Amino acid sequence: MNKALVFAFVALFALASAYPKDRNGKFIIDPSKHDYIAPGPNDVRAPCPALNTLANHGHLPRNGKNITKTDLIYGLFNGLNVGRDIGFILAEGAFKKFDNPAVLDLEMLQKHNAIEHDASMTRNDNALGDSTVVNATLLDALIASSADGKVLNWRDMVAHRLRRQADSVERNPTFVWNEAQKEAAAGEVAIFQLVFGSWWSGVEIATADSILRHERFPDGWKPHEGTVLLADVLPLTALVRLKI
Repeated sequence: MNKALVFAFVALFALASAYPKDRNGKFIIDPSKHDYIAPGPNDVRAPCPALNTLANHGHLPRNGKNITKTDLIYGLFNGLNVGRDIGFILAEGAFKKFDNPAVLDLEMLQKHNAIEHDASMTRNDNALGDSTVVNATLLDALIASSADGKVLNWRDMVAHRLRRQADSVERNPTFVWNEAQKEAAAGEVAIFQLVFGSWWSGVEIATADSILRHERFPDGWKPHEGTVLLADVLPLTALVRLKI
């Protein structure tokens, strides 16, 4: 077996063993520790609304600092029910961009083309402004892309993404849009739909607005029962990739 795969399996097993479970094997989450708390003046955030939401709810360190790979993998798993296979890949990729430090701060992910990329659906390009805060004009345009005004589906998001790409080409003299950026952008659409709604029915506008504008889970929101796995995401990412 490939040594990298062996390492991955061993690492995932070690991670799984480190967290308490109930008798059914599910991880024990204390809801009282995951209320929304807005970031304070000394807290830092990323150019990613999902990671910021996890920090605002305590699934990642609330100050956004000193985050380990384990924190990231289990923040995604416990907060969003994103599979550890996806979490492991995302954590490895993010940490590798910084030569594999022991910990990361969320603001470090603002580094261009780490996880941040040009033509974000709701953020400025790094060359044009602060990518760690939402651009309300861009978000309003995304919400307005909804065909029925009730949900934001993947086709709506693709339409908005194409407009954003054209806008960045026109306004950003350092615009970068290679295969890596296209793959990341397509994956964002797929994961957003699967985590916060459904590929077939879309994401409710109120949910999308809460996550993308306020970086907060809607009241009463819970992750889907079924874990979102890499096998779910890859074919949908490939479909979106064909459209952008």
